[in-house]
Amino acid sequence: GASALTQYIEYKNKLYFVSRYFLYETDGTLEKTNKITNLRTAQNDLVEFSDVIEANNKMYFQFFSADTRQLSIWESDGTATNTKEVYANNSSQYFFPSNLSKTNNALIFTSSNQSGGTALISMNFDYATTNLIELSNSDEEPFVFMNYSHAGQIYKIIDDQFFISTAEDNFWEREGWISNITTNTTNHITSLDNVYNPISYNQVLYYSKEGQLWKYTNNLNTESIATELKLSIYPNPSSDFIKFNTNEIESVCIFDLSGRLVIN
Repeated sequence: GASALTQYIEYKNKLYFVSRYFLYETDGTLEKTNKITNLRTAQNDLVEFSDVIEANNKMYFQFFSADTRQLSIWESDGTATNTKEVYANNSSQYFFPSNLSKTNNALIFTSSNQSGGTALISMNFDYATTNLIELSNSDEEPFVFMNYSHAGQIYKIIDDQFFISTAEDNFWEREGWISNITTNTTNHITSLDNVYNPISYNQVLYYSKEGQLWKYTNNLNTESIATELKLSIYPNPSSDFIKFNTNEIESVCIFDLSGRLVIN
């Protein structure tokens, strides 16, 4: 779907990837690099965003074209016979895509809803879809699509709970949402707006905001709490010692500029 090789994924001890026209598999050698089948045949409408995930013991490939406002998902078990399109959405109004995420029985992603807005979608492995909530009712198509700015981001915190960061709007702002698939609730959490570099670790969401490191502790369906985790290191640079000023620390690892671990 794209102009370059994309969507690399290791699956059943082989590497799979997508070219502009085809799905390939390889064991790392030229002799055993094989074309499996057509996937999404791109003519003049190359995709601006794509993703891949393994779920339900299969691969799922996502393609999004901003120009044509199309989003499609293909399912494959690595054979031509069992490679097929399982989701297709052509919208008259622009919407923002996201990466693919998953629960035990469904894929989670963004797509357009019936009103043309951007919605959080759940699709089970029988291909039935559910609109969980509308994240935005109007999105303006960017002049140049940039993955980091114009795609939403979905992060799994625990098995049934996800953090969703919407695409940037015209004012370069994002909204933060928490979705619980089990309770079928999705809420806008203002303290999670405009966060950067989020990561889920030990069932807690960590992120940077306003030059500080924070953690979101609402992972047990309690009242929304955003707890500040202050951390300062000084002197920096240093030649013989450094001091840490923080209200919460468990362990310290220090790496040099080459990535070598020097202190653990």
